[in-house]
Amino acid sequence: MAEKKDPNLFGFKVDNKTFENIKENINGFSKNKVTNVLWLSIQEKFLENKEYWKDNENLNWFLEVNLKLKN
Repeated sequence: MAEKKDPNLFGFKVDNKTFENIKENINGFSKNKVTNVLWLSIQEKFLENKEYWKDNENLNWFLEVNLKLKN
């Protein structure tokens, strides 16, 4: 999605429930160093096109969520 492509066209099954699940569980998904690096990279890619995503109700929250690990 960060490349502005529909993931469903590439074999991923993504719908509104997918985004709800990510939003509800992002802190758990990104709580260790390995997965955190991946999520931060994804977020950085979205932030490169912040204006494009800011009106997308499914994704605009992701632009602002703090994914930095707590020490």
